[in-house]
Amino acid sequence: MDSGIVGVLGTVLGVLLGGPVTYYYAKVLVQTTHRNAIELLRQQDFSNSCFFFINAFMDELNLLELTSKDAYVDILRPAFPKHKTAVYIFRQAIHDEAKRIAFDKTWEEYYKNENQPISPLRQYSTQLPQSDGMPHEKRRPLAIAGIKALLKFTEEK
Repeated sequence: MDSGIVGVLGTVLGVLLGGPVTYYYAKVLVQTTHRNAIELLRQQDFSNSCFFFINAFMDELNLLELTSKDAYVDILRPAFPKHKTAVYIFRQAIHDEAKRIAFDKTWEEYYKNENQPISPLRQYSTQLPQSDGMPHEKRRPLAIAGIKALLKFTEEK
């Protein structure tokens, strides 16, 4: 057989066998790269949301820990719209459904006021009269614990 024909046949056979194999591995590599890129974007989204969320609560957490101002009137009530916005944004970055449900529950436990439903966070007031009988000195630590419970979700992936 002529060496030219053997060379052409070898090339054709190589293309026929190597083409599908190369195509398959290229396809797998593209899919893997795509998954990795999506995961990286999710991680970046989560990190950015964590930064925004933590910063939204940090001033009030510091005031609760360092001042004697009324926890509700002077600190939490004025910041509630900012906190609610931060919760909404951060919640969207939690991709795991079970973690999102746990976050929603923690947020609701923090802000809801069973005794006065139209006054969220009033249960943390250290000066206003309350109907639940809890001593005023326990209200500030309860608010701090609620905020810290929310911030714990930034530590999770």
